[in-house]
Amino acid sequence: MHTAPDVIDARGEVGASSRMRARATTICGPDDDLRTAAFAAACCDPRVMSAIPASSRWIFWHVDHEAIELGRDANGVLARVLERGCLDDVAWLVRTYGLERIHAFFRDVWAAEVSERTRGFWRAFFEAEDETWAAPPAFRRNSASLWVA
Repeated sequence: MHTAPDVIDARGEVGASSRMRARATTICGPDDDLRTAAFAAACCDPRVMSAIPASSRWIFWHVDHEAIELGRDANGVLARVLERGCLDDVAWLVRTYGLERIHAFFRDVWAAEVSERTRGFWRAFFEAEDETWAAPPAFRRNSASLWVA
């Protein structure tokens, strides 16, 4: 039986819980190779970290695809793909960043582009209903428009 290898988490540490490995195998399929520690180390090379698949480029219609670096622009890539991507795009994201990094994205980064519906899905997926996730800044929580009296 195929098991997903270790992935790199948000802190750059190698490791994944058995539950995360099982979920990654479920999303990506048993025959897909998830990023190993050796491959992850190679991915720090900017030449390797700039490859958005051709099938996912429609998600990034607003930017130059060649200018995107998966390491430097991780939060933007995660937000766009998680909100707008299809299942194949999300499977690529899991293979590229790993579930630990996606989970850390929701815990640590608040992205205006990611809807509450998407956050709710991933909160259920990660079984993180009681976990504290990043919240919008105060000015985003106020629904009053400045120009309305």
